[in-house]
Amino acid sequence: MKSTYKLFGAYWDGMKSVKVDVLQKDSSPVQPSELISFQKLLSVQDKTDLDRIVITYNKDESVAFGIDYWAETANPVLRDFLEKRLGQMVAHLSVKFPAVHCVKV
Repeated sequence: MKSTYKLFGAYWDGMKSVKVDVLQKDSSPVQPSELISFQKLLSVQDKTDLDRIVITYNKDESVAFGIDYWAETANPVLRDFLEKRLGQMVAHLSVKFPAVHCVKV
């Protein structure tokens, strides 16, 4: 049955995770055009998908994830899942980008 659907965020399974601080929109110097969407990163299915998303940022030394999907007041299990995924994304992409930060949009 698993072959009939794609699991949300499955690409990031088993990757190292780090603790992430999420900045508020108004405290970040990042322009909206410089943000990589958290939703897009969650939808990554393989390395090719990820490469397509981040290729436009290869010239940059830093990158910001625009947290456009979050569940602060929702189910704590979902919130923990999203926090873990975000930490895995930051840990993984810190190899390509020396500075990675997250901003709520």
